[in-house]
Amino acid sequence: MSSIAPFELKDCEIVMVSTGLRAQTMRELKDALKEAPDGSLLYHFWGWMLRPYLSESEYNNDFATWVDKSLRDQALAERLSVINPSHYEDLDALKNRLLDILDERLVQGDFLTWAKGETEFVFLKAQMIIFNSGIRIMQPKDLAPAVAQAPTGSIFYHFIDAQRRSPVCCDDFSYWLEQFGDETAEARKRVSIIDPYLFSLSELRDLIVKALNESMA
Repeated sequence: MSSIAPFELKDCEIVMVSTGLRAQTMRELKDALKEAPDGSLLYHFWGWMLRPYLSESEYNNDFATWVDKSLRDQALAERLSVINPSHYEDLDALKNRLLDILDERLVQGDFLTWAKGETEFVFLKAQMIIFNSGIRIMQPKDLAPAVAQAPTGSIFYHFIDAQRRSPVCCDDFSYWLEQFGDETAEARKRVSIIDPYLFSLSELRDLIVKALNESMA
């Protein structure tokens, strides 16, 4: 096991960057979405987790919130809100699902499909800044205590963004533990079934720590 590199814990922040894309109608939203970069979907689905404040919203993503608050199309907002981005293999697949839902709504051709919203939807994109924490974990038993003390940005980077970066949609914790073979199989199983989109970052941290502690006690 001496050949296994230590786990280097990192932290991150998200900086908002304008894409220059805007929309004020449902069709404009669809057309702009076609041109939106991956970082824009990342921001509008996941960015709320790292924003300095959480605005009150009953919806899980910025698209659904805008459709409800600006276009006043609650039925469409609810369809957009139930989309869980962690269930899609990549951001292209997620974008295609959004476009399909908007297409299905636009063909109905009623007032709301062409009406102007009360405000514009401004497409932003996420630019991630990554920091080295200086914390290096050598053995699986040391992972849970380190994660328990980790900032929420570390959870976002290693558990959420990692699944986007990984060709096999794997979080960094599970990927590192896999190198230790059968002794970490139960831990990897428990961590992998945690749905990152259903919890806040602090809740995710607690769930990951619990899964590691219970499986490697």
